[in-house]
Amino acid sequence: MKKDKILIIGPLLENETEKVTSPGTVLANYLENNASFQVIRVGRYKKRAKRLYEIVKHILANKDANVAILLVFSGKNFLYTDIASFLLRQFNIPIIFWLHGGALPEFSKKYKKWVDRVLKRGKAMVAPSEYLAEHFRKTGYSNIRIIRNIINVNEYRFVERHSLRPRFLWMRKFHPIWNPNMALHVFKKILKIYPGASLVMSGADEGYMKKCINIAQELGIREHVSFPGYLNHEKKTKYMSENDIYLHTNLIDNAPVSVIEALASGMIVVGTDVGGMPYIIKNGYNGFLVKTNDIDAMTQKIIELLEGKHDIISIQRNGYKTALKFHYDKVIEEWNKLLQEIKR
Repeated sequence: MKKDKILIIGPLLENETEKVTSPGTVLANYLENNASFQVIRVGRYKKRAKRLYEIVKHILANKDANVAILLVFSGKNFLYTDIASFLLRQFNIPIIFWLHGGALPEFSKKYKKWVDRVLKRGKAMVAPSEYLAEHFRKTGYSNIRIIRNIINVNEYRFVERHSLRPRFLWMRKFHPIWNPNMALHVFKKILKIYPGASLVMSGADEGYMKKCINIAQELGIREHVSFPGYLNHEKKTKYMSENDIYLHTNLIDNAPVSVIEALASGMIVVGTDVGGMPYIIKNGYNGFLVKTNDIDAMTQKIIELLEGKHDIISIQRNGYKTALKFHYDKVIEEWNKLLQEIKR
């Protein structure tokens, strides 16, 4: 029996040392377990010229593909979406646009004509969150459906905390857009009340880690903050089981997998109410959100948690229920259904 050939096209699809595994890689890994699919991964290179060459080369070599899943990001990455979708249309390969990134709504407003011209080439659109789906539905895209990002909940150790310790984890790439400075300033306030507190700040360095280390030094909290760098899965699950409160300080976001991983591990999430976060975290139900850069509000919420003013058992269990919505078996079933509908 001939396998259905699926092209998955997007940036950074291959696992690399000290790189966060992309959604495209995760999906490709799971789809390859289906004996009826032949998955072609496209977009392994970070350098633009190499990536563009690879995209063109693979589309020309796989003109018989049954369907293409094209990851859509804002900024310069959208140029690859334009070129790839144009070529795919020339060979009548059905396109599923898979939307990503908290900055995509603003980008689509700023460059509406360009974005509309490109996205109209697709047979279907997928968003990993209600946040992106809602935005594009309002702008006229009725063919969009929500298929969540994938995690394997079984790969995380759910630890039920009956009381919380002042042990914090922040995990994202070191870049200003993820606002790590906020975590440091919040932690300084916490440290005044809980002198034995600790903060782990982990993630791949995008050139901003040294700045954060210097800020920790200037704030007088350096000895209480560790910077272990990028965490592979084994180390990630270890840190998530050893720490109790997950700090999420982003300036923009969509449906961050790191937050879902924290929920699957039983951590209490305290984050900012940006982008798609309010669609995932409901105050008092499965975590807490404050306004962007509201250091005092985040500090106050953490103090309330540490003082036992919230039902943390219910919050943790509800967080785990939330994480189960992203579990691979349900998500892959939705992808399989869509692929069968769209393929030629």
